[in-house]
Amino acid sequence: MTARALLLGLLLSGCQQREALPPALAPTPPPRLKTGKVYISGVSYASGSDRFSAAITGAHFFATRPATTTATIGPCDLRVKSRPPAGSAPLVEASAGTITITGGKRPFTLAAEGGAGPIYPRQQLEVLAWAGGEQLTVEASGAEVPHFSAIVRAPGYLKLSDPVVKAGAKKRIARDQDLTFKWAPSDGADVVLVFGGATTDGWRELDCRFKGTAGQGLVPAAALAELPAGTGVHHGFATQTPEVKAGDWTVALQISSALLSSDGDQLYQVVEYR
Repeated sequence: MTARALLLGLLLSGCQQREALPPALAPTPPPRLKTGKVYISGVSYASGSDRFSAAITGAHFFATRPATTTATIGPCDLRVKSRPPAGSAPLVEASAGTITITGGKRPFTLAAEGGAGPIYPRQQLEVLAWAGGEQLTVEASGAEVPHFSAIVRAPGYLKLSDPVVKAGAKKRIARDQDLTFKWAPSDGADVVLVFGGATTDGWRELDCRFKGTAGQGLVPAAALAELPAGTGVHHGFATQTPEVKAGDWTVALQISSALLSSDGDQLYQVVEYR
């Protein structure tokens, strides 16, 4: 089984926890009202003599949605995602009409669908989304969520110089030690490093954000200690994430490029948290 396939299994199964979770760090925050997200993620890396490129797109809009951030530890947000109780009503999505993303290597269209599933299903296409630096226009025609439009600069594909990846070696992360990352300073995009692990009832995740221009970031041990021990995942991306207002809705536009590890491959690892 590949690392990516195992990652998907971890995300879906929620059954890899090996120790009890620490107590919640803060009271449950209030629900978010009239929020949404449009996202497109670009992936481009070399594997031997081959090059792999992909674009992942999607969107969601909710009039009411439970908050998942339970604490902020240094540069990291701790998110606890639990399965909804049995018999609870599903979240109801809203439509923003047809969403287009143009200005990159090719245009993308997210068409609203009916039915019981997501209004904007996640799509993955094996195409190069952008080279980096292009001005992308994100526009929604409008529906329950009114029309909105914004221009966002596509981030480049940043490569980590530290830590150095050893071919064939499984990544182990000590939860009681700070973890330092370095990259060539970027031209404005933030760098987000993600660490996650499955729990008995869902998923626990750290999203650690740093200024790309800094060229480095330190993930504190106090944040890593909140992850469950055992098998988990680690990945990262460079991102521009502005927010736009559409009437009384707040919409995040997440335009991201996958980080590359020191060997030039995509930073997308199954890890062992100790």
